[in-house]
Amino acid sequence: RHHHHCQLLYLVHWAGYENTDEETSWLLATELDHVGDDHASDIVSTFHECYPHKSGPYQPLP
Repeated sequence: RHHHHCQLLYLVHWAGYENTDEETSWLLATELDHVGDDHASDIVSTFHECYPHKSGPYQPLP
């Protein structure tokens, strides 16, 4: 996780790209919706369950 200009970013470690320049990249939280499967959202949810004190994606007020 990382914030850049008030946008939440996640550091993604890509499987199959070990020891390459593409092994990791920072993605906006909104970009994780387009990774291709629900696994990314499950990982993000698990992260925030384990670290509830860490900031998460922006949640609009009701």
